[in-house]
Amino acid sequence: PALPVTDVSKARINKRWTVPTDSGFSSFSVAGPQAFTVVTRGGKETLVALDVKSGRELWAQALDDAKYDGGGNSGTRDNQGGDGARSTPTVNDGKVYAIGSQVTVFCFDAKDGKKIWTHDVQKANGGENIRWQNAASPVIDGDILLLAGGGKGQALLGVDKKTGAVKW
Repeated sequence: PALPVTDVSKARINKRWTVPTDSGFSSFSVAGPQAFTVVTRGGKETLVALDVKSGRELWAQALDDAKYDGGGNSGTRDNQGGDGARSTPTVNDGKVYAIGSQVTVFCFDAKDGKKIWTHDVQKANGGENIRWQNAASPVIDGDILLLAGGGKGQALLGVDKKTGAVKW
């Protein structure tokens, strides 16, 4: 077996594929044969599932409208990062979770992209979006999906990852 590389200057990286991603700041979450990210496509933030071996798009699901106030180009003078999706999806137990720019939480089947549930945090929990729209990513602890964005006294919400129901 290969020994771990402790000197990164000696590491060899073999690029397998390249896929253009539309504007945004979302990172990738990888689970098994799939990689997930959120891009801006056709005026919507879009969750995309890619095959890790080929980069081929397996499925895509539209999330919230991609409307940003004070986006990537609004920071320091040398920050011309562009605009686009900010949240990184998370994957757990065959489900992929994403929070859209309007603080709507989505749960999809990771295999085929079928929507399982949604929860509109602004509507259901009196959430107020930040000026440049949601930039937080969901985190899972056991059966609870943790997310930010609720109203007064609800800045951090614990949602049942199976149903989307608020637990606390």
